[in-house]
Amino acid sequence: MRDGAYLASGDVVVFLDVDIKNMTPEFVEKLAEPVIKGEAEFVKGCFERAAGRVTELVAKPLLKMFYPELAGFKQPLSGEIAGLRKVFYEVEFEEGWGVDVGLLIDFYRLGKRIVEVDIGFKDHEMKPLKSLTDMAHQVADAILRRAVMDGRVDRQVAEERLRAVVGRV
Repeated sequence: MRDGAYLASGDVVVFLDVDIKNMTPEFVEKLAEPVIKGEAEFVKGCFERAAGRVTELVAKPLLKMFYPELAGFKQPLSGEIAGLRKVFYEVEFEEGWGVDVGLLIDFYRLGKRIVEVDIGFKDHEMKPLKSLTDMAHQVADAILRRAVMDGRVDRQVAEERLRAVVGRV
């Protein structure tokens, strides 16, 4: 994602999960529209499908604890995002599964205008439960590292909470 943002030539960059089975041009249009209209600098997609297990059991509870102002996002881990290309230069991209929520928090911290857009029904396979452990850890780590940096939680408390949250998944 980092390389894509840096190598893009347009003013607006849209990222989509590669495993969406029902991808349509409308997904791109809906994500890009608020950026093109000047209503947002960063857009998170949400969709008509139950949120995933890591979203519900890890991301949302940790956001509610440490970034309650972001707790209203329906799909904080959605891989469907858009933004002004230049704003992506202002952040470091997480490696792995924490990238989406890391971008959400980082753009919030920078005071960027963020909106969530419903892209409609998203058809893609949910991962088997066993494969979610790494994802849960990476998402929790991305949120907790930022919470520590922002003084929202002590590092030792964050490590304890990380172990507790990941242990439930």
